[in-house]
Amino acid sequence: METEQFNIRLSKALIHDIEFITQNLKVSRNEWLKIKLAELISKERNNMLQDFDDWYEQGRIDDLGYKDATGIIPTQTMKENRGRYIKMKAKGREAANKYVYNMMKEAKIQATSEGRAEEIREELKKFEEELEKKKRKSKK
Repeated sequence: METEQFNIRLSKALIHDIEFITQNLKVSRNEWLKIKLAELISKERNNMLQDFDDWYEQGRIDDLGYKDATGIIPTQTMKENRGRYIKMKAKGREAANKYVYNMMKEAKIQATSEGRAEEIREELKKFEEELEKKKRKSKK
């Protein structure tokens, strides 16, 4: 295995703590530091890869963004999960829009009895137009 050396400056307190640990474990300071550094790097790398997997499946990054970040292409399973997530998200958005639409209809009925029918009718019409735009946009 090819290696490379690098130097770092540590506080005296940190070096004292390292000495305490390595003396009690009866291991060399360099070996203990190499092992701990490797463990830390491996854990951090795995966490980052999991974040990129999640972001890809949530549609926050595309295939190219995932490959640029990780160096590998998304698996078929990831692509399937992404499709399911995006469909589920669209259904949730549609349900929320229906809820708001129904609430506005209810407000229109109440406003009619209170004499604000025209104002509510205009708001409802604007909302319906926005929904249509979103539907057309999502079909593209």
